[in-house]
Amino acid sequence: MRRRVALIVVFLAPALALFAGGAGATVDEVAANLVCPCGCDNMIVSSCVCGTAAQLRAEIGEKLDAGMTAEQIWEEFARRYGRQILATPPAEGFHLTVWTLPFLAVFSAGWLLTRLLRRWSRRGATDAGEPAVPEPIAGDDELLRRMQEELRQFQQ
Repeated sequence: MRRRVALIVVFLAPALALFAGGAGATVDEVAANLVCPCGCDNMIVSSCVCGTAAQLRAEIGEKLDAGMTAEQIWEEFARRYGRQILATPPAEGFHLTVWTLPFLAVFSAGWLLTRLLRRWSRRGATDAGEPAVPEPIAGDDELLRRMQEELRQFQQ
């Protein structure tokens, strides 16, 4: 049971992180979710060295000082520049499906693989089409008697 809970936590933690609030966010945390609009090969604002990124970081700092949350800042930049400025898609609608499907697929595949492996390991040789112990051949009492006699002679 503990293993199942641990697996659920491991697979759902990244999805739950999408819903985490932006309270106490820093400039770099907010800027890490924005793509620089200057055309610097789609660099993230927190790591871009151009003047536009510096202006955006300063603006993010001002907005954080004014009490805005990370989500509010991202929404404002998305309204101003379009959704393409967001480095990660928002966790709503179709984008939420895109974010959760890979985790669900990996979790489902792991669960299915575990079930199949347990079932296959329980079957053993009896379900493989061959009996585990061969049945004695009917009407072969003479052969059985000779084998038992030879076994007794071998053991002496």
